[in-house]
Amino acid sequence: MIRADGVGPTRVALFSRAFLAGTALAAVVLLPSLARAQVWQDGGVANGNYSEPTNWSTNTVPDTAGETATFSATGTTAVTVTLGPISPQSWIFDATSQGYAISGQAVNFVTGITNNAVGVGTFISISNNMTGATISQAGSSRLTLSGTNSFTTTSVTAGTFVNTGTLTTSLTVSAIASNQGTLIGDITTTTGFSNVPGGIISATTIANNGGIFFNNGSITTTGGTTNAAGATFNTTGTVNGGLTNSGTANARGVFNDGITNQGSGSFALINDLTTNGAVTNNATSSLAVQFGSFTGITTLTNNSTSATAVQVSAGRTLSATSIINNAGTFTNGGTVTTTAGTTNAAGGTFTTTGTVNGGLTNSGTANAAGTLNGNVDHQSGTFTVTGALTVNGTLTTGAASDLIVSGGDLNVTTLINQSNAMVHAVWIDAGRTVNATTFTNSGGQVSVSGVLNATNTILNDGKMIIDATGTVNASINSISEYIALNGTINGNVTISAPSQLNSGGGSVSGRVTLATAGAIADVAGVGASFGSVAGVAGSVLDTGAFTMTVGGDNSSSTFAGSLTGSGSFVKTGSGIMSLTGDGSAYTGTTTVNGGTLVVDGSMASSSLTTVNATAALAGIGTVGALQVAAGGIFSPGGAGGPGTSMTAASLAMQSGALFSVFVDPVTSSFANVTGSATLGGATVGAHFVAGSYVAKQYTILNAGSISGHFDPIVANTGLPSGFHTTLSYDTTHAYLNLALNFAPPSGSLNGNQQSVGNAIINYFNSNGTIPMAFGGLTPVGLTQLSGEVGSASQQTTFNAMNQFMGVMTDPFVAGRGDPVGAGGAPNAFAEESMTYAAKGVSRSKGERDAYAAIYAKAPPIVPGFEQRWSVWAAGFGGAQQTDGNTTIGSNTTTSNLYGTAVGADYRISRDTLVGFALAGGGTNFTVANALGGGRSDLFQAGAFFRHIIGPAYITGALAYGWQDITTDRTLTVAGVDRLRAEFNANAYSGRLEGGYRIVTQGVGFTPYAAAQFTTFDLPAYAEQAIVGSNQFALAYNSKSVTDTRTELGLRTDKAFAQADGIVTLRGRIAWAHDFNPDRAIGATFQTLPGASFIVNGAPMASDSALVTGSVEKKWLNGWSAAGTFEGEFSGVTRSYAGKGVVRYAW
Repeated sequence: MIRADGVGPTRVALFSRAFLAGTALAAVVLLPSLARAQVWQDGGVANGNYSEPTNWSTNTVPDTAGETATFSATGTTAVTVTLGPISPQSWIFDATSQGYAISGQAVNFVTGITNNAVGVGTFISISNNMTGATISQAGSSRLTLSGTNSFTTTSVTAGTFVNTGTLTTSLTVSAIASNQGTLIGDITTTTGFSNVPGGIISATTIANNGGIFFNNGSITTTGGTTNAAGATFNTTGTVNGGLTNSGTANARGVFNDGITNQGSGSFALINDLTTNGAVTNNATSSLAVQFGSFTGITTLTNNSTSATAVQVSAGRTLSATSIINNAGTFTNGGTVTTTAGTTNAAGGTFTTTGTVNGGLTNSGTANAAGTLNGNVDHQSGTFTVTGALTVNGTLTTGAASDLIVSGGDLNVTTLINQSNAMVHAVWIDAGRTVNATTFTNSGGQVSVSGVLNATNTILNDGKMIIDATGTVNASINSISEYIALNGTINGNVTISAPSQLNSGGGSVSGRVTLATAGAIADVAGVGASFGSVAGVAGSVLDTGAFTMTVGGDNSSSTFAGSLTGSGSFVKTGSGIMSLTGDGSAYTGTTTVNGGTLVVDGSMASSSLTTVNATAALAGIGTVGALQVAAGGIFSPGGAGGPGTSMTAASLAMQSGALFSVFVDPVTSSFANVTGSATLGGATVGAHFVAGSYVAKQYTILNAGSISGHFDPIVANTGLPSGFHTTLSYDTTHAYLNLALNFAPPSGSLNGNQQSVGNAIINYFNSNGTIPMAFGGLTPVGLTQLSGEVGSASQQTTFNAMNQFMGVMTDPFVAGRGDPVGAGGAPNAFAEESMTYAAKGVSRSKGERDAYAAIYAKAPPIVPGFEQRWSVWAAGFGGAQQTDGNTTIGSNTTTSNLYGTAVGADYRISRDTLVGFALAGGGTNFTVANALGGGRSDLFQAGAFFRHIIGPAYITGALAYGWQDITTDRTLTVAGVDRLRAEFNANAYSGRLEGGYRIVTQGVGFTPYAAAQFTTFDLPAYAEQAIVGSNQFALAYNSKSVTDTRTELGLRTDKAFAQADGIVTLRGRIAWAHDFNPDRAIGATFQTLPGASFIVNGAPMASDSALVTGSVEKKWLNGWSAAGTFEGEFSGVTRSYAGKGVVRYAW
């Protein structure tokens, strides 16, 4: 025994131990088969010491082989093995045993422990470390082991067996076993209940053959756990080593190393479950994920034929690397996630209303709603959309599969159909919708009774059937087989041979394009409506015996293929449809209800073509009988332009219809009607091509016969102002006539405008053509075209020659009128030095005294004939403005002149003076209102004489002038054109003047008369375009114009003697009359040969007033200088001129 103080054994204990050992040895040697039964009774001491002999019925401690300790209803219930370890034969708790709590030293049994206690409330607990052969829990009581124990076998046939320590054994349970510690060894449960509420089991195998096995701890097996049919295996802890289940398994926690359900076994999750192995259903077994999530599965294989083989409830998750459903039904209402995909084999049924992640391969029966994330490979069998389904991936159907969208809508990223061998292939039921980003029918069949929406163009490489209730909201590119259209396609359709579009009452909202030769679109029944149709040569558009309506998308298209059939062809919409192919096999009626139908091919066999209001028929082809209703348009050759035509068998137009033609400089478009043409008061619309030529008369209709007329008022487009159109007819033709009309009825054109207009009209009438730009002229434009600047050089030249003549012959020029040597020194009588043949002797003595009084002393009289020569230089210039005349159309002309002249005089006799002069200078001139201007370089030469006879004189001169003239003008009639001309011109002048001087009170008055002529020779010259076009350039005619002028006037003079010479003041006033004041010139448009006219410049007044003022100073040394201002005034002219002269005589 161990002392109470724990120091060591007592002497009694040592003796007892020696005694017991000897007794045991003797028993073993002498009586090896005898096992003594010793009953625990505690000897009244009640100390609970197992090692106290007095506590036993035999007064010996059962601690060796052959000695069995029996525990019954006697003694204390707390028993301690104080000496040990001990090795009894066994411990037996009999049927009447009370509950015990045994502890202490280790116990090594020869056999083991048997618990037969039947008290349900009897609890026996043993905490010793023990070994032995067997444990038998045979009573209805409870046996609990909490030490570290090792028994070969443990049998639980009644009551409850609990392990809270470590137990190594082979456990067989047909009652209740609970492991709360560590259990090492095999476990077999037959009909009982095995419980692992938190402990650890380590076994080779666990077999639950008929009872209930509950694990809330950790089970590890090397040979796996078996749950037999009829047995129940519940785990909420960890199970390692796998499970073979033929019964009922309920699990949460961790279940590693695989699960195999077989027979009719069922495996259900009661909460989250994790595994690292494969899960297999065989026979008719089932797997139910009704609670929690089942994750970590490597491969889930269902071979069960059960209708409930695999069930994943709503809100639950099943996660595996891969899933294979070979038989039975896999039902998912929650979330199924795989990394390698889910496979539903040919014998399987896969039903999902939840979410499937990782893709699906189906060869069996699939019923789907919810969400499929990943690609779906529907290889064979049937795939039915039973509710709203979203496939975030590509759904591909195999050659022998059905995809049926019947119970909900399908949303899919990409749908590829390869199925054509099954009942439905791809079937979209009425009321159902498929939404796809990309849809491809790759050799399969698609039937649409519901709605098919696709973002990208659908590729049809097979059969596509669109029922009467079906709608496709996408464009389709069909490259083989056909599209059977009884419903609606909202998009474009492209057909490439050998594919066909067969419509039995369907419609295409967009364009139908027959992209290759051999492509066909036909009406197989009821009719068809296409937004527009385009096609290449060799394609066929067949109306059948029904109605084909084209044009609803309002676009324009060209069909170059063949139009066939006996049905009706109806053009609608606002677009243009061009038929350029062969329609000779089409015998039906053609109706144009909207837009424009352009027939550039042949539709001659069409029984009737009708053009209704707001619609148009155009082209260069052929039609049969043609009717154009009010509001309709017939534009023969309209698409081909002027010079083209359309042929019709007959033509009938209603009032309010429009017959539209295009006109260019050569011809117009026209209609060629082989039969009769009924015009019915329709309106002719004429469209003119801008910038070209317009013919005078155009043929717009040829017909076998004509009845009725067009509306006489033509609707013109592009017709320039100034033109008007009329219509005329003969028995087989209708004509469009053009005429120029420049003068409004009020006659508002002026003379120049009318002159230019008449030239253009005459050219048009003579030649029948004229540039279009000439037809759009306004009165302002006609003024620009007149080229009035060509006349402006005339008056400028007349002014230049007039001034040069005045420089030579003007008696106001210093010294020219002297009776003695030219410019000689003043004589005794200042006044007699004037140019009017004065003599000193002619004055009275009183007069001579008066003149003498001017000087301090009378100067000597200079000899009368001393100075013969003089030279002089003069500068002259001026400006003139002549008002335009609104009646003749001329504009105000302004000119400027500047020049320098030099000359020499020689006095032949006292009374006769001759001389010559040379001058050079320049002119410039402008015509108001931006009508142009010019300039010239000027050279002049002349000679003159002067002879005096007493107080009378006569003078004359001849002069020549040469000019290098440049004119410029800018036109803005049609763009900006700058025109320039350069030419040389000659002028000739002559003047004869005579007068008589009368002196009164020291003032001389000289009445005079003069006659003068100037002839201006203009060559023929032409303008060139410096900027822009020369379409309005003029060629001016040569011209020689002579202006004869007479003058009648009075000259006055008054001299004042000074110490160094004489100052003389002079004046003039005269009336001048011009016999040819007009300034006109002839011109011709260079681009319109023969279109000549006369343009008038601003004319001078026939009568004008001349005024002159002058001052002269003569010095005694032979020099003299004079300055003169002259003016010429009339009702239209204002001219100002001046000159200055310096003269030296010797």
